[in-house]
Amino acid sequence: MKIYDNTRIEKDKIPMEWKVKKLDEIAEIIMGQSPPSRTYNTIGKGLPFFQGKAEFGKLHPTVKKWCIEPKKIARKKDILMSVRAPVGPVNLSNMECCIGRGLCAIRAIPSKLNFFYLYYYLKLNEDVLSKKGQGSTFAAISRKDVHEIKIPIPFPNDPKRSLEIQQKIVSRLDAFFEHYNELKKEKQKAKEKYEQIIQSAIASFIAKGEWQKSELGEICVINPPKKEVKDFSDDLEVSFVPMSFVDDREGAIKKQEIKKLAEVRRGYTYFKENDVLFAKITPCMENGKAAIAKNLKNGLGFGSTEFHVIRPNENILPEFIFYYIRQPFFRGEAASKMSGTAGQLRVPKRFLEDYEIPLPPIEEQKKIVKLLEKIKLNSSSIYEQQKNIDHQLEQLPKAVLSKAFRGELVN
Repeated sequence: MKIYDNTRIEKDKIPMEWKVKKLDEIAEIIMGQSPPSRTYNTIGKGLPFFQGKAEFGKLHPTVKKWCIEPKKIARKKDILMSVRAPVGPVNLSNMECCIGRGLCAIRAIPSKLNFFYLYYYLKLNEDVLSKKGQGSTFAAISRKDVHEIKIPIPFPNDPKRSLEIQQKIVSRLDAFFEHYNELKKEKQKAKEKYEQIIQSAIASFIAKGEWQKSELGEICVINPPKKEVKDFSDDLEVSFVPMSFVDDREGAIKKQEIKKLAEVRRGYTYFKENDVLFAKITPCMENGKAAIAKNLKNGLGFGSTEFHVIRPNENILPEFIFYYIRQPFFRGEAASKMSGTAGQLRVPKRFLEDYEIPLPPIEEQKKIVKLLEKIKLNSSSIYEQQKNIDHQLEQLPKAVLSKAFRGELVN
């Protein structure tokens, strides 16, 4: 199997003076080998021990296991490659460590190859390498396949010049990634600041006025009973909404399935058009999974048992409730009242029933909701723009790396 034939850098795209070399011609390759389990420990004796991608995935991994009798050792600044489920991901080792069968260490021969140059090239081709894994139980890549990986090398017959060009490429890539990482940080800060502004606007609109407060249980039905549909035909089509169909950013039901009432009558939560769904389980509740049930088949819906259903009476709009319960402070209060075991914490029904919510007159509610809908619409438009920018930003490193290994960064 010749991995180079499918890499991003085709042979005819590199400069004439560059040549393609097999990895074993320019680097030492150490395939990992798991030591006997009796030599493992968790108390820090011996060398840090990493078995696969999940453990070395960060440049500064958290060491959870050590080995006192390592079979295969990676040095600091070796390139670690995952060779078993998944195949392809690479990172730089920042420590001497023991490596198991899920990893191999690639050690550049200093007189021929700059290890950062090699790292960047392998990083560019991670997804290509991932397709080379074979095996019925789990994907793996063999020693021979690793040896056969092809690397474009500038002026290989002139080692000094070759290393100078490799270093020049590395320096330019280092500068690019430093700027790129700062750009991502600034973009994240801007995104968080914008979301804070949106939430502040929502909170300020709702908080205006000295309105009378009412318990939700007085102005809403919490978790309406299924007996409302007990006489409906089993063949009636209804909407089905599992938790995954509710978007936690926009607070909307993104899609529905259509099922017969007989399929969902038992074992699922019942709701109807304009009811408000509120996720009661962690972390869905904290993440903001809530929505108004809209456009339901025959006006009826069933969904996850992890929903609380809030059905407003004529004195309060479902949209007003929706915006109120999605505020961070409300979710924080709900989280403080959760009960259950770790990972299965839930907001009790009683919290919603007893919670006091401001109740402006209906006409005032309509004005507030209209303003909030306008904010939501604007925020959705900006969010879509951000998604496009995110996509372009994520594609940028590969585009720059491709240019580097076509020799376009050395002029």
